[in-house]
Amino acid sequence: MIASTGVIADQAKSSDAKEDISKLLRKTAKMIGNLDISKSGTLHFSKIKKRITRHLKRAIVASDSEVQKKYFRVIIKNFRENKFADLHTPGFIAGTKADLILNYDNKSQNISAIALKTCVEEDLSTGKLFDMIRAEIRRGMLNRNVRFFPESNVVKVSEALYPDNFKERSIILDSSGGDLYPGIIIVKNVVEKYFVKKIQPISQQIFQKEISSDIVAGSLIRNIFLHHIAHYAIPFQTEVKGEKGGFKGSGLKELFFHAEEIRADLYYLSIVVHLYEKELLDDGVKNKVVYTFLSQKVDKMRDSKDGEKYSPSSVLLNALYSRGGVKPDKDGEKLVVDMELLIRNIKNLESRLNDFVMKGKYGECKAFFQKNMEVPENIKSIIKNIKSSNTD
Repeated sequence: MIASTGVIADQAKSSDAKEDISKLLRKTAKMIGNLDISKSGTLHFSKIKKRITRHLKRAIVASDSEVQKKYFRVIIKNFRENKFADLHTPGFIAGTKADLILNYDNKSQNISAIALKTCVEEDLSTGKLFDMIRAEIRRGMLNRNVRFFPESNVVKVSEALYPDNFKERSIILDSSGGDLYPGIIIVKNVVEKYFVKKIQPISQQIFQKEISSDIVAGSLIRNIFLHHIAHYAIPFQTEVKGEKGGFKGSGLKELFFHAEEIRADLYYLSIVVHLYEKELLDDGVKNKVVYTFLSQKVDKMRDSKDGEKYSPSSVLLNALYSRGGVKPDKDGEKLVVDMELLIRNIKNLESRLNDFVMKGKYGECKAFFQKNMEVPENIKSIIKNIKSSNTD
């Protein structure tokens, strides 16, 4: 009994003494990012490669994910054999505390490395929202049969640890293990910087204080999550000829991408309204989603290049403005929202865009885009004032 107790104690001590995997992966990513493959035959290169291997071995011990451990072992093997071109981006690995994403560039023959630390609270929050949406889709949300929605969460919120100048707000990972769905990592600290620099100042200028004060960085993270998820749930009409499959909406040619972006926005807003109407989300959350969405659209319009054709953000905001629900206040300085009318028009627009895409109505879709390309003068005036402010 004494020996057995000692073994259990040692095991507990060993478990408690696990290294911080996020710190390990940050150091590993930094070494890999600074690795010069053109000097692969030198003694210095071999020393760094051995250090990378040692760090990855320690990361295997520190990891709680068998899938991640397997991925690290593959990296070690590739480094030992100098098979850098065989490095691949990992598929979505759920439940990891930290991630290492590598990409080999054939042209430069260099490896880029990203180290990320999972943000537990935000990750749990988006996970719960994902499960809620999935459950409602199974119950026939918006009376649609969504055939290919993921069985488990494919989105997580993480913080970029390396490189220090990382700018992507979300990372799309390849699908793995025969799964249909790519993984999506929303990069929290990059989104927060973007929010402070752009969305927050814009929301403060286009909405009254009681509205803008409620819009925080977490609101933007949630909207980015919802937009990504909506792309999985957008309905489309398939048509199969022999063994080849396609969808009728592809006949929209150059408008298809723009229409899909608008449909994703409209669909996630409709999802939120549906959850609110079923009393699964409260009124405050619904309103934050809508006001954050409008701030995002104004930002996109503000940054769009002159003469940019078929900007999805401009077309969508113009269409909502022309139908009512969004308008300038009496002084022409801020936006006023009639939430009930806006929601009604969101539902109507979503139905119309779905009809264009699912039936491949190229001519009608093009006419819709052309009608809503030009920004109304009232909106131009508000955006011009934002452009002249110190938000860049």
